[in-house]
Amino acid sequence: MSRKRILMCGPPEHYGVKYEINPWMKKSNQPDRARVEMQWRSLKDALERSGVWVSLVGQLPNFPDMVFSANAGIFNRNKNTVLLSRFRYPERQGETPAFRDWFLSQGFNFKTLPSGIFFEGEGDALVFKDKLICGYGFRSDEAGGVLAAEFMELEPITLRLIDPHFYHLDTCFCPIPEKNLIMYYPPAFDSASCYIIETLGNIIRVSQKDALGFVCNAVVLDSKLIATQVSLELKIELKKHGVETEGVNLSEFIKAGGAAKCLTLFI
Repeated sequence: MSRKRILMCGPPEHYGVKYEINPWMKKSNQPDRARVEMQWRSLKDALERSGVWVSLVGQLPNFPDMVFSANAGIFNRNKNTVLLSRFRYPERQGETPAFRDWFLSQGFNFKTLPSGIFFEGEGDALVFKDKLICGYGFRSDEAGGVLAAEFMELEPITLRLIDPHFYHLDTCFCPIPEKNLIMYYPPAFDSASCYIIETLGNIIRVSQKDALGFVCNAVVLDSKLIATQVSLELKIELKKHGVETEGVNLSEFIKAGGAAKCLTLFI
């Protein structure tokens, strides 16, 4: 198995809550600068200890959410090509050229979606075996997920998100292909989507407390999860399935609606 490579954006010197585009974001509740730096480095260190090759793209001053590199696109290693995101909110749309330029500088190719179709990368598209699981309803369009699956040469499975606190798929859904396992928070989805999820593999339904703590927003490294603090009950359940967990405090990033997975893009 080839070594996993992840793109992070940082150091996060320009991160902060400068606008409000999800329910987590409150301009009156700013992240602590010292903790931001420490927590970002803790995640990077945890990834590198796990054998991940971490690459960095510098953050631009006017784009505080650029640290959430998962939203930059989705990468097809076989094609050496990234499908770039088209962000719904104008506040984030300037991130795309910066990520495009970084990919070009590394010798990668890029593709874009047809005009008018929104798609926010790995935030709303996660691989599970021969399928690309795609979320829609808040940021990405269902059509964007279908086109992303075509780009990845995988079967599309589209799921409708209904709770604005879980505006991206990766905030409430965590596939662990190595164990044929899916961890998810059912109230984030409509009933039809929950039915689909329950047919995909072994299932762990997380509690509201764990979901609001962003445990589903985990970096999956085969049978290991790097995530925010996992409850004892969930940790025991994951261990039954052979899944190890490593906790990283990312409280300052949750203030903007992101955690471990949001801060990482597999390339």
